[in-house]
Amino acid sequence: MLHVHLTRTSDALTSVSAKVLPVPQGYLYAHHQLFDEFQNATVWPKHLLVEYSWTTQHSVDALSALYVIFFICLLVFMALALNVVVAYETKLKAFMAEIAGEDPLSVAPLVKGD
Repeated sequence: MLHVHLTRTSDALTSVSAKVLPVPQGYLYAHHQLFDEFQNATVWPKHLLVEYSWTTQHSVDALSALYVIFFICLLVFMALALNVVVAYETKLKAFMAEIAGEDPLSVAPLVKGD
């Protein structure tokens, strides 16, 4: 009996391996006529029992995963920053009023010319 193992990734076949195995007793009883024909050298074509198995490998695109993680971190940062601004809105307004003064145009210039 021939055992063929196929490996695929997405839509592509990536590897094939085959090995010859002894025929299990259950197959010999089920296919006794084929077994007798195989041992008879005058009977052609010869029949071959083939067993297939598949393995699927999943591939991950690392660059896309990094982009997704970066985007999620950016969204979390923006949400936290917005939460801080909303929580301290009155204190921020008072701070800006203190820095700017009552009339920002009446403040003397910082650089004095001769």
